[in-house]
Formats: sequence, structure tokens, C-alpha cells
Amino acid sequence: MNVLKTDVLIIGGGGAGSRAAIEADSLGAETIILCKGRYGLPVALLTQPQSGWLTASLWV
Repeated sequence: MNVLKTDVLIIGGGGAGSRAAIEADSLGAETIILCKGRYGLPVALLTQPQSGWLTASLWV
């Protein structure tokens, strides 16, 4: 069994979860996003690529 240690655990990789991860990362927190499906898909569907959101969410 693998054990992961993190400062912040975010459940859900949609818009709110991705934004929370970006903010936590900018504050120096070790962050893990837990998704039931493929990460980034909800963000890709709900935002426009030129807004920068998709790039930021994939970077985290």
C-alpha cells in the first residue's frame, strides 16, 4: 500500500477544485487533486482556452 503525504487534498478536479489547487500551490502547499474521472475534462468543457484556465489547471 502506498501512502501519500500532502498539505492539501482537493476532492474534485472541476473549476472550483482546479482553482483551489492553483491557489494552494501559489502559497507553497504540496497539493493533490483527487478525481473520479479524467482530470481537466470539466475545466476544458466549462472554460474558453484563451482565458488561460486550461493551461493553469494542467500545470498544477
